[in-house]
Amino acid sequence: MFPCKFNYSTRSLSELAARKAIKAIEGKDLNGVSEYLDEDSPKYKKMVDWINKDIGATTLKYQKLDDMVKAIGLPKEKLCLYCWTGKEPK
Repeated sequence: MFPCKFNYSTRSLSELAARKAIKAIEGKDLNGVSEYLDEDSPKYKKMVDWINKDIGATTLKYQKLDDMVKAIGLPKEKLCLYCWTGKEPK
């Protein structure tokens, strides 16, 4: 949802599928995307559905942040999750 602060992967909003979807759904770029971060919200579902259709997939599901953190095996506060949350690493 957010470009990498350390330029490891995505460097701009325009490279992100989620941001492309939000712009198409809303008709503009948004600064506040909290509803799209909530996997239980209708806007999140609409975004995922839009991306699914855009890439021509039969199904699409994003990894849940807590599941990814658990799989890594480190405490959440030890990871940079900026690209997921938009919150600066400590």
